[in-house]
Amino acid sequence: MKLKKRPKFARKKKFDALTHYNIIIIMTALFISGLIIGAIIVKNGDAALIAGLSRIFTGYRLARGGQSPLATFSSSMLINMLFLAASFTFGMCCVGAPAVCALPFIRGVGMGVVAAYIYNAHAFYGAGYFVLVLLPGAAVSISLMLISCNESYKTSVELLRFVNGSKQLQSGVVRRYLNAYLAIMALSAAGSLLDAAMNGFFAHFFNL
Repeated sequence: MKLKKRPKFARKKKFDALTHYNIIIIMTALFISGLIIGAIIVKNGDAALIAGLSRIFTGYRLARGGQSPLATFSSSMLINMLFLAASFTFGMCCVGAPAVCALPFIRGVGMGVVAAYIYNAHAFYGAGYFVLVLLPGAAVSISLMLISCNESYKTSVELLRFVNGSKQLQSGVVRRYLNAYLAIMALSAAGSLLDAAMNGFFAHFFNL
């Protein structure tokens, strides 16, 4: 019995979808690479590095434990806005695409260092703190950062092609870019609210 070949248009449609999302796939790969490198840094770190991370994490945990939910929301939102502001600015620059690619990697290194240190220092108890307190809000903010970097990269490349004269700038590019970031900022606020809620609900169960 001969197997039917898949229609060419179906294969082309799948390829077009992959091509459409290839930038965000690359951004995600850069973030994961940063995660791995961050974990390696902690694994191969000397005593001075571990002691420094211990001081930073202890101060961070105590500060979050003693602040109000509004203060936790504000500090979380500030960190998210710094990354969004950077990606937004680079996206409006015709040579900003390489810098946009660096943002997921930097965020990944930071997250990898935090996750690896907490697990290395506190084993499964620390892993529970990371999963219940830190990860939910971070997952939302990182997902939104990857989406914003995708938008910024595409816009930066469009501006570069326009400056080079190789392509006309499509109408409504800036408006679409601004609308995308307004939506991302609104969702980022929801992520910071989730971060504050998880910290308020679960942080007091962990005495690390």
